[in-house]
Amino acid sequence: SDSVDTINADEDTIQDIDSANYSRYYNLRYAYRVDFPKKLLTAQPEADNGDGRVFTDNKGNVILTVYGSSVDYLSTVYKSMVDSTQSKQNKITYDSSGVVSGFKGEAVFYYKRIFTNRGIVAIMLEYPKVDSVKYKTVVNAVSRSLRKIKVEEEGGGKE
Repeated sequence: SDSVDTINADEDTIQDIDSANYSRYYNLRYAYRVDFPKKLLTAQPEADNGDGRVFTDNKGNVILTVYGSSVDYLSTVYKSMVDSTQSKQNKITYDSSGVVSGFKGEAVFYYKRIFTNRGIVAIMLEYPKVDSVKYKTVVNAVSRSLRKIKVEEEGGGKE
């Protein structure tokens, strides 16, 4: 069985998923969940520190990164990278309320962050410009699915 679906969520949190096309990834360390297109992207192993996961297509052209952090470093890195590049191929086309998107060479990137009681949670999706139409609905679905979840506090914690 796929470890992505091993946590029993409340019924009301799973009824909104398009289960034929999407699977849900839960992260307990940063208390979030996000849906990913299971026919297009394959889940890679969760990060050793438990902060998130990367999902890729079979060619490595599409990368969805989801992670939690105590620092919002990724949007800063992206903005500075895009802003500092002289190339007209790199530009931010949208930047508002925790969402940044634009072009990086021949790729489109989409970044969104939310806050949970455990830190900052972000998704980053990169895909080829030529696949823009195909991935527009994916971006919308993944973006809408990013939510904080309630995680029962356990005594002791991991050392």
